[in-house]
Amino acid sequence: MGGIAVLIIALLWFFYLWDDSLYNRWSKLRSEVISREDVLSRMVRLRARYTRLQQETGLVTSRLAAAGAATSLKGFLEKLIKEQAPTVDVRRMKSREENIQDLYRQTFLTVHLEKVTIPELLDILAAMESSSEGLKVERLEIKLSRKVADKLDVDFTVVSARRI
Repeated sequence: MGGIAVLIIALLWFFYLWDDSLYNRWSKLRSEVISREDVLSRMVRLRARYTRLQQETGLVTSRLAAAGAATSLKGFLEKLIKEQAPTVDVRRMKSREENIQDLYRQTFLTVHLEKVTIPELLDILAAMESSSEGLKVERLEIKLSRKVADKLDVDFTVVSARRI
């Protein structure tokens, strides 16, 4: 009986209590595997983000390298808004241009929309960001409409750059 108790204590010490026991080795290995999985998943996310940013950079660079487009930014944006949300009222479109080192002309277009629903706003913003015109929304201000219940008034500024 005493030999079995000594054997059990020795096995417990060997498997659990000893600093270099099998359980401690397994725990360290498990935490290392979890840590490496986290690093790997971060790398995968960063690689996808890098690829997306490379595509966006390529799109902007190719658009900037092209000569001026046939349609104006106002016309393009007005057409896009009417395609995505025909019921929206476009109240105001104010543009301002700025030259960048005499190479590119940056156009800021501030747009005021009324009677916009949330899905329509999302459709408009998604269409702008994914258009081949290289538009980016710089500022977005959303207010509840005073005229129509359950609708929004939206002010946003769109930035576009073109070669001079």
